[in-house]
Amino acid sequence: MTDTTEVGNQLRLDLLREALPYIQRFKGKTFVVKLSGKVTEAHEGLISLAEELALMHQVGIRLCVVHGGGKQLSDLARLMGVEQTIIEGRRVTDDATLEMAKMIFAGKINTDILAALRHRGVEAVGLSGVDGNIIHAERRPPSEVVNRETGASEQVDFGHVGDIIQIDSRLLTVLLDQGYLPVISSLGADAEGKVFNINADTIAAEIAIQLQAEKLVLLSDVDGIHLRAGRDVRGGRQGKHVDDHRATHCRATTRHAACQRDR
Repeated sequence: MTDTTEVGNQLRLDLLREALPYIQRFKGKTFVVKLSGKVTEAHEGLISLAEELALMHQVGIRLCVVHGGGKQLSDLARLMGVEQTIIEGRRVTDDATLEMAKMIFAGKINTDILAALRHRGVEAVGLSGVDGNIIHAERRPPSEVVNRETGASEQVDFGHVGDIIQIDSRLLTVLLDQGYLPVISSLGADAEGKVFNINADTIAAEIAIQLQAEKLVLLSDVDGIHLRAGRDVRGGRQGKHVDDHRATHCRATTRHAACQRDR
């Protein structure tokens, strides 16, 4: 029994020695972590993920979490009999879908993430992009979409889908400076208060730029992210870690038709 205990203690000590240089390097740095709806769907997975986030938070890394919820939104729409239209991975957001997005994104998913973090002793704050004018957006104009199967193009109005004009990071900075962990759902609004459904990958990248984040981490079940239209980077299914993505690198994600898939 003593030998087993000593081996366990030695393993923990070795892990700590291995982690220490990284803790020292990234303490006080900002990481933006984007969670897809699929990643947060299973309770056990969310609890495990919260443990990892709590560990980074507790060693002094400033974390800002952004989440989507496309899977849960589709499930709710199916349950309520609301037909969904998804074109080339992008959801058309009509009036009914927007109301459900508000309930799912700013309600259930956000609260579930907060509860999992609270279980790990993290003081997290739930927000949407509407809070504190974090995300100033405008309605996406109708755009030409090419059907990859037929090659035909058509004009598509995506409804209440927004494109980001500006990120106001003042509230996020205040929270981070005071030791809180912001958790932001993928909604934004214009100056008139019209709410939009916005791609969570794009939000995460733009917030990373504004906060001058050290790293942008994308957790998704999708195979890779698009750096340029028609090109992607392949990796493992769960963890898409865009390593050393400072502001200039993050901009490539948002400016070149990146991450246009539905959350």
